[in-house]
Amino acid sequence: MATPKREHFADIPSANDMNTVFELDLFEANLDRSFSPFCHRTTQQMRERIRLVTSPIESVEQNVASTLESILGHISP
Repeated sequence: MATPKREHFADIPSANDMNTVFELDLFEANLDRSFSPFCHRTTQQMRERIRLVTSPIESVEQNVASTLESILGHISP
């Protein structure tokens, strides 16, 4: 199986932009769902893709934080 190339991931939102979810919430709150169901569905799909990208990052951050706390607990008097 071939290794995916960077271009294959070009449409995935950047995990570095943590404001994106908040901006999507605002966008969705301003939607008239009866007028624009396509926009609502697209927003939901974007939110799910962001969740798929950021969930592993948040998990790693939590693991690093707990490991550092453990290490510092052993070092600190």
